[in-house]
Amino acid sequence: MTAIADALDDGNLTLWSSSVGIGAVRGVDAQTVIRCAQAFAAVERVLEPPAAALALRVAVGVRDAERLDRPEIEIVWTGPEADGPLVRPTAVVLEEMIEGVREAGEILVVGYRLTADDGSAMSAIIDLLGEASRRRAVVTVILDRESESNRTSLFAAWDKRAVKPRLLTWDPPPEFPYTKLHAKALVVDRLEALVTSANLTLHGLQANLELGLRVRGPQAAAIARRFDHLIASGVLRDWR
Repeated sequence: MTAIADALDDGNLTLWSSSVGIGAVRGVDAQTVIRCAQAFAAVERVLEPPAAALALRVAVGVRDAERLDRPEIEIVWTGPEADGPLVRPTAVVLEEMIEGVREAGEILVVGYRLTADDGSAMSAIIDLLGEASRRRAVVTVILDRESESNRTSLFAAWDKRAVKPRLLTWDPPPEFPYTKLHAKALVVDRLEALVTSANLTLHGLQANLELGLRVRGPQAAAIARRFDHLIASGVLRDWR
């Protein structure tokens, strides 16, 4: 709907545009074309294109606000093929979420172990993070510092043309020297989050039996705010 509103504002569409003209707008699916053509026909005599564009933007905003108050939850899975309920693979969901980041949005990645040179999907996922960075998204990555390979794997695979992510880690308290940064999560635009048992590795994304939940709703912002607090209070530090 936002693309339709943009086209109305730019003069590329009018309220008299046919279904063919509406369908020519990039990123608009067939169902949206039908609904917009019907709506345009109903209001073409009483609204100007800028007013219709504003109405569409308000409708999108209301819809997004309602989604924030009503969480949607999806089961995400890494594991063996088996009969039963359909669940989507961890790597596919990670890629989809990152691709959906808004321009100049934000992405938070939290992981215990990361490898990108083992034939896993992580190389493609890091490429997508780099693309998001080139679209001015702010990318923050938080990794366990026990293995230096976490850091080297990330930056070795990172697109040299893209702004590097902010990389942070955690130094466990002296009285618990063997504790680890063990959380695994992805938060995109504070609107949706994936919390999973899967590491960002070949086994975590393709071989192990792993389980996670993708949540669209206010819980995503709550996760991001918790990490904001840990960064601001110095619990998490820049890993240079």
